[in-house]
Amino acid sequence: MLTIETINTNDPIDHTDASRLRACESLTFPARRFILREPQDKVLVAAAAHFAKGDHTPQDPPAGFGLGWGGPNGEFELISVYTLPLLRGMGAGGRLLATVEDGFAELGYRRGFHFYTISDDDPAFTDFLTGRGWSPPVIREIICKSTLELAGETPWLMRARLAEGFAVKPWGQVTESERAAIAARQQRDAPWYAGDQDPFIFEENCHQGTSLALMQGDAVAGWVITHIPPDTQGFLRWTVSFVSPELQRSGRIAALWREVALRQAQFPELQRFTWGVPVTHPRMTAFARRRMKPWLSWMGYACTSFKDVAPPG
Repeated sequence: MLTIETINTNDPIDHTDASRLRACESLTFPARRFILREPQDKVLVAAAAHFAKGDHTPQDPPAGFGLGWGGPNGEFELISVYTLPLLRGMGAGGRLLATVEDGFAELGYRRGFHFYTISDDDPAFTDFLTGRGWSPPVIREIICKSTLELAGETPWLMRARLAEGFAVKPWGQVTESERAAIAARQQRDAPWYAGDQDPFIFEENCHQGTSLALMQGDAVAGWVITHIPPDTQGFLRWTVSFVSPELQRSGRIAALWREVALRQAQFPELQRFTWGVPVTHPRMTAFARRRMKPWLSWMGYACTSFKDVAPPG
């Protein structure tokens, strides 16, 4: 028998709710599990699916989980909806989603947003959402995943070399004067790099062994900033990569990527890596689909959908 249990933390969370949330940790995204461990000050609405032979008891392990948290202006974020394979096709996912939506509607929220990733060749989750009244997805960026083994088999990457007059050094060794020169050129060229390529925004807690600056003589001409995402194993995220616009057609960025991959190989625990290509960079999105895709382990899309769960107030 399938039962759906609602966990609402609109009021201060008590020990029972905290225990029920922690039991569902494995059924949501690793990067969002901190929400269940420390619910912070947001309104949470969660729903757990249990599959048992008889009446549900608190000891029955969850087999599905839906989670959302409230935001400002009558809006909430649907964080995740997941069911174990044994429940798929039985309506559990739809019931979990409806329970979360109804919970927020009862609390006065009017619109939900969901930020999610879908596979390039599997629209099943998009179909699941749109079939339940959510908007068609708006794609924000292409998501790429690969391995060092695949990188080593990528011809255009392995052929790339730093040209004469270029070198790399750890991002952490960029001097104050070099940082000031980056900021000055950004102001002078207005803009030299896009906001989502700003190294100073993303450098906090970067991975020191693989975050690199591309040097052209004494000047910084590009960078790759990397991080180890929380609650993941064996993954390095290449968060930001950039080379100066006048160098982009000459393959300098491929040589920089190769240098990052070579340094990543020095960390045996980091055999996989991932990066995103925002759709606001059309040349790079075209390059990802044409040149990168054949050598990736996975390609997908970061999307946004929304749904009105109550009429405007």
